[in-house]
Amino acid sequence: MNILILNGSPRANGNTVQLIEAFKSGLPQDAVCLQVDLYDLLPMPCVACGACMAENMCRFSDLDETDAFLHEADVIVWALPVYNYSVPAPVKALLDRFQRYYEAVDVRKETVFEKKDRPAVLLLSAGRTGLYSVDIIQKQLQNAGRYVSFELKETVFAANTDAQPVQTDILTQAADVAQRITS
Repeated sequence: MNILILNGSPRANGNTVQLIEAFKSGLPQDAVCLQVDLYDLLPMPCVACGACMAENMCRFSDLDETDAFLHEADVIVWALPVYNYSVPAPVKALLDRFQRYYEAVDVRKETVFEKKDRPAVLLLSAGRTGLYSVDIIQKQLQNAGRYVSFELKETVFAANTDAQPVQTDILTQAADVAQRITS
């Protein structure tokens, strides 16, 4: 089983990484995890050049490897902190670059991903209450998932992490979600 983890946090040892590690602890031993740290990758933003309107491609090659992993993944994990009720900038850039899949799937009616109905998980942390953020981000990811053959199935949310560490029960929940999603 191939698990693609898209880490949208700039902090190497922050709350989001704690959620990722907890999730990984619940995976079967034979699971293959690939983690893409989006702040290290810094995807180019979509510039609406129109290159993807004619064929499933992008004028930028910085996400070619991530695209290949998207095709091979059985599960996708979105791990990110809340930024202004939404996703951090590198995650937004990645989502905007999914325009190529929208054009292929909805406009040209092409099959882009051979694997269908794959589950996605959201591991989300917020410094404060995250009021409204969970719903907003879930909707963004559900919409994006339509074009890459993933459906958001589970969300683990750690709130108030500026005032307290990620609670043990939330970390346990992340591990439990990993077990459920891969069984």
